Amino acid sequence: MNKEPAQQAPRKQKGTIRRFIGIVVWLIVLGAIGGGVYVLANAQSKKRTDAYRKALDEVQKSTHAQELLGDPIVDASWVPTGKADVDGDRGDADFYFRVSGPKGAGAVATKLRMVDGKWGLLDLTLIPDATGTRLDVMQDVKPADDGAPAFVPSKPADKQPKTQPPEPPKEIKIELPKIPDGN
Repeated sequence: MNKEPAQQAPRKQKGTIRRFIGIVVWLIVLGAIGGGVYVLANAQSKKRTDAYRKALDEVQKSTHAQELLGDPIVDASWVPTGKADVDGDRGDADFYFRVSGPKGAGAVATKLRMVDGKWGLLDLTLIPDATGTRLDVMQDVKPADDGAPAFVPSKPADKQPKTQPPEPPKEIKIELPKIPDGN
């Protein structure tokens, strides 16, 4: 009779330990799911930026990229890397993502700059998996008709397209407050 209560105590401890381990495992699983959702949501927010879409669009239109990868060229990145920093109507972005076509796949590296609310490409490079050779996709990029500033890295600064500063206001009136005499 005295042995039964002593035997039940270890069983209660084993049940408590199992429950604790089960709770810890569930917390780890829920944390992993939450982390995965965060990573995918962050990746999708990058893919929705105008800068990312502009870079992908230019690769898709590139005749040189189409020769290497085939047509159509599609976005093959689940989680692109990079960032887009925007401050008002100015910004900088750089992305690294994957594309694929019927003939092959490759990696894209791009840098963009936003001036007056318009994204312009500074660099757009495709590295096909088959060759590993860098292809300058900028050679296929046509000047934007959307008002985005043209930038050609190979041209010296004095040969870059000129932009005109805005006209200053014709009439400026500044009224200074009267300062009381301290005497």
